[in-house]
Amino acid sequence: MGSYAAGDATKESIKNAARRLFYDNGVDGVSDSAVCREAGVQRGLVSYHFGDRGGLVAAIYREYVTALRVAVARRFPVDDPALGYCLLEYLLVDLLYRNANMRRFYVDILRYPQASDEEVRVQHEQIERIFSSRGGEYTQSRVHIAVALSQGVFNEIVRCIDTGYLEGKDIAEVLEADLMVSMSIMGLEDWEEQELVSHAHEMASGCRVAVGRTLKPRIIASRDSKV
Repeated sequence: MGSYAAGDATKESIKNAARRLFYDNGVDGVSDSAVCREAGVQRGLVSYHFGDRGGLVAAIYREYVTALRVAVARRFPVDDPALGYCLLEYLLVDLLYRNANMRRFYVDILRYPQASDEEVRVQHEQIERIFSSRGGEYTQSRVHIAVALSQGVFNEIVRCIDTGYLEGKDIAEVLEADLMVSMSIMGLEDWEEQELVSHAHEMASGCRVAVGRTLKPRIIASRDSKV
């Protein structure tokens, strides 16, 4: 029988168990009771600690995104938020193209409003920084529209990868097209779009994100390790 503890250690045990199971089976393939069994705690503690299943999914996704952004920023310290955005998206799309477990995890979590809200929050923060760095005036309405469009394009690319529509396509072409569209949505000039995308490709080429059952991303040279 699992233990009934309500402290921070139990909360972390639930998240760690959920990460392992979500990576192996997808979010939709894992029940709350399975998470509790894996964590060695009694049923009902998911709701106690996270409010509901969506709260657990959002907490795991939030920590994953934060860790990914930190890992990318450490490996590629850049001052331009637009270039930083390109590097992050380049590596993330590449990861979702290569890693079926992470792709399934990502596709599943977008069905949860709390996780989608977190994704929108992160996108809003990044795009607002890009607009601000260019020195021009912008409205929150423009930021919201850019977030909606860029997120829609990204999610559709992931969906097309997941359904096999882009199977066999050159990942470099997919990455370049995704970044060009994203930069265009943000209103950059054509020459700057191309320059940023080329620079991001030059910097990130040969690197990739490695992620396992802990959902702790790290940046490695692609020749160094297999995931």
